[in-house]
Formats: sequence, structure tokens, C-alpha cells
Amino acid sequence: MIDWARQIHVKNPAEIEIMQEAGRINATVHATVRELLKPGVTTADLNAAAEEVLRKHNAVSPFK
Repeated sequence: MIDWARQIHVKNPAEIEIMQEAGRINATVHATVRELLKPGVTTADLNAAAEEVLRKHNAVSPFK
């Protein structure tokens, strides 16, 4: 049986700030893509817009 108490890592304030910043960037990506959603816009267009937001924030997608 797995002892889950040993598996839990309590985050320190610096780690929490990193996670919060990632969340803010993710929200910006979602808002940008949402604004572009309309008939005729390709997934390539949406991907390019998302990648541009990530690039501006010096971030990368975990899916690349």
C-alpha cells in the first residue's frame, strides 16, 4: 500500500509564486484564443496566437 503522506510535497512561497505566474500566463493564453474563436479561424491560427503569448512571457508549452 502507498503511504500518500510521504508523497505530498508542501510548496514553499517561491514555488507557489511560480505556479501563480504560470496560471496567469495560462489565463492570458486562454483569453487570447477565446477572442479569436470564430468560423474560418484554423487551429493553426489559434496555435500560433497561443505560442506568441507564451513567447512574450518567455514560457513554453508542456505539449511541445
